[in-house]
Amino acid sequence: MKIIRSLLIFASASIVLNACSKKETPGPSVTYKSPTTAHANITIPAGLQAQAGKDSVNAMIAVSYMGIANGLGSYSSFFNLPGGQATTATANGAVYSWSYSGVSEWMTYSVLSDKYTWTYEWKTPELARFTYISAQEAKNGSSGSWEIYDPSNASHTVVWDYSWTLTGTVYSATMNFYNSGSATTKFVVLDNGNNSGSFQYFEGTMKKADIEWNSNGTGTYWFSDDGTNPTATGSWTAAGK
Repeated sequence: MKIIRSLLIFASASIVLNACSKKETPGPSVTYKSPTTAHANITIPAGLQAQAGKDSVNAMIAVSYMGIANGLGSYSSFFNLPGGQATTATANGAVYSWSYSGVSEWMTYSVLSDKYTWTYEWKTPELARFTYISAQEAKNGSSGSWEIYDPSNASHTVVWDYSWTLTGTVYSATMNFYNSGSATTKFVVLDNGNNSGSFQYFEGTMKKADIEWNSNGTGTYWFSDDGTNPTATGSWTAAGK
């Protein structure tokens, strides 16, 4: 649970920082576009959500794990532009800059032959300019990745990374949270594009949860303390039973 609390604290602090923004506006030489964000959020199965709402503790735990992974999607708002920003054209795109309440911010956007890239930076009176979020995405929409850096230490190490692929209608993603002094928290997501999929939660290499759902609204969950032996299992129907 210590790792889970760290995840929530980091996400909450970042959401507060970004409360001032945003809507998208075009640049002078390119039309700015934010990275794809639809894949950064997991649709929690309705039956599982319904079971959690009926005070099933295990269903609540399953929903909470998926909800924590969905916290990554909140960072997508940092890729939006506030409007009224200064804009400097570059050979491949543009650098947008603005300030708000003592915080200076920059977004460098590039359109390359095969991909788009984004680098969001900021600085405060206490912190020198540094990269907070970077991303890239294939132009054909087949893959992408984000990296989120830690503002609380001088080396600004990566604290979250997120990579995804889309093959036909099948979407897969891996989300890693690097918590100093603890095992890496990893979420692995599969969405088959037909209302079926799976979600797995790891601490280091140890699988702690495995949740799977089918296109007919049914599903199962499995939790473990040691990565092998289940501590709890369960299932649900479309009605949450």
